[in-house]
This record gives sequence, C-alpha cells and structure tokens, in this order.
Amino acid sequence: AYYVVGTCGNGGWAADANSGNSAYRMAEKDGKYVLEVSFTESEIADWADNKVAFKVAYGCGGRVANEYWYGAEGMDNVTVDPGSYTVVFDPADGSVTVEA
Repeated sequence: AYYVVGTCGNGGWAADANSGNSAYRMAEKDGKYVLEVSFTESEIADWADNKVAFKVAYGCGGRVANEYWYGAEGMDNVTVDPGSYTVVFDPADGSVTVEA
C-alpha cells in the first residue's frame, strides 16, 4: 500500500506506512494512487519553512525500503501550506503531484 508520510499524521515517516494509518493511505484509481487530505497548522515543521513536508512511501508494517520513497524532483520532500489537497502518485513514473 502507498501512504503519505512526513510531518503530517503521527510524524513517524516510515513508521506511518502501516495499515493503522488509514487517514493517510492512498486509494488506487485508474492506475494511480490518490489521497484527499487536509493538512493542519499542527503538521508544519520549522525546518520546512513552516510548511507541511511529506513524501509518498510504499510500506507495510512500518517498514519502507529506500527504493520505495517518492517525493518532489530529486527525491526532495514535497512541501505545502496547511490546507486541503489531492495528492496523486503515479507508480509508472514515480511522480507525486499535489492539487489544491
């Protein structure tokens, strides 16, 4: 399963890639994985310029192999302001897009 992990949710990064984290588990739709999510002020980090920082990870039971992390170009974290978004992951090319 694919999950949105980062400063959001429990902030556990790889540990959040588990079946108990249903709020950040992505759903398959037309060959891509989609999550509609609302990030809050409590999920920002000062090291991310007071934004929410996240990646998409494929994981099971809180374990994620290094090759199964997906983020912005160059594998950087995706950073956004608090708000409501649709996060789309395309496993065909590893791209992560965020739509407001």
